[in-house]
Amino acid sequence: MLRGAIKLWMSSDGYTHIFIRHPEIDSATDAFYELLSDVDAGDGKAAGGAFDKAEAHLSSIASMEHIKIGSIL
Repeated sequence: MLRGAIKLWMSSDGYTHIFIRHPEIDSATDAFYELLSDVDAGDGKAAGGAFDKAEAHLSSIASMEHIKIGSIL
C-alpha cells in the first residue's frame, strides 16, 4: 500500500512540478521515503511519527490547492 502511494506520488510529477512549489514536493517526497524506511526497518514507533509527518505534508499541499474566495478577489 505504501509503495503504491509512493509510486502514485512520483508518477504525478507532470502535475506537481507545474502547480506545486518545489520545496513542498521535496518535503513530501522525503516524508514518504522516511516512512518507508521506518516501516522496512520494523520500527513501529518511528513509523507512526513518519506517517503523521507525511500526512501533514500532503494535507498542507491539498489545502493550498483548493481555491479560496480570497484567492480570486
